[in-house]
Amino acid sequence: MLIQPELEIGFDNRGYRGRIHRRRCLVGQVFGLADTKTGQAEFSPEFVGRVRKMEYPQLLFLPRKLGLLEVDSILRLDELQSVFTPHLQASQVALGGDLSSILKEQVQFLITERGPNPYTELREMILKSEE
Repeated sequence: MLIQPELEIGFDNRGYRGRIHRRRCLVGQVFGLADTKTGQAEFSPEFVGRVRKMEYPQLLFLPRKLGLLEVDSILRLDELQSVFTPHLQASQVALGGDLSSILKEQVQFLITERGPNPYTELREMILKSEE
């Protein structure tokens, strides 16, 4: 899943060896919570429940969506990586505005451990509702 699109640097470094324009973007790995062919669970229901309740700031639950995700999945924010943009295949699918904002705030919280922000407020509300 694309987290941060390629950002232009807008500087010409002619005459020097250093490469400024590397055509990179930031992606996160998505892992299915069940086998896509058999539907057999790959993770315990207790763990999946805890991910859904946002107990782990490095994980984001992504529900099954026909044509996009064949099974419920998790996005691992602790395994973000830079990839060469031309190696990616573009799709016409994107996270909705609210979910996209929450994801950005979740990444910010994961890196800085600072809040409050809408992600931390939502997380606290969900965690408190389970007490």
